[in-house]
Amino acid sequence: MFNNKTFEAHKQGIRENMETNLIWDSYHGTMKHKSSIETSVNYIEIKFDEEPPAVLGKMEFIAGMIRDGLKIDQYEIAETPYCTKYMKGVRYSYTVKTLRTEISDRQVTTAMRHLIQNKINKDVGKYSTIDCRVMDLFKADKIDWDTVIESHRGDCSL
Repeated sequence: MFNNKTFEAHKQGIRENMETNLIWDSYHGTMKHKSSIETSVNYIEIKFDEEPPAVLGKMEFIAGMIRDGLKIDQYEIAETPYCTKYMKGVRYSYTVKTLRTEISDRQVTTAMRHLIQNKINKDVGKYSTIDCRVMDLFKADKIDWDTVIESHRGDCSL
């Protein structure tokens, strides 16, 4: 039987699993588990008034990343003092995957949402949303899981 206590137990189990994976990846220096990886965006700016040796170093770095197959996006750096737009340089952006330092509550909540969404869809037999008053009542321990399933078979109301 699925109830509020098993809901909290699943949530705690997901957090412990993610933290164990993070410890394992940190110890071994790998990024094997998806929950241990954090993605960030880095930028390299090249302005037209920079010195040539600095620009050359940045361009070699960018060319090396392109050679390695990394996707790099390019944007203009512009300035519009009055009616005319002046291009002042170019900004290159690329994504970097790094190892997390800790597991956030948002990660656990997202994983828990996927678990509950899949369980409701499996039990109901159709796609239904979990952003509803019925799930709030279940989390507050006012209704049981069978009532949640019955309400999601209809129009998601009691």
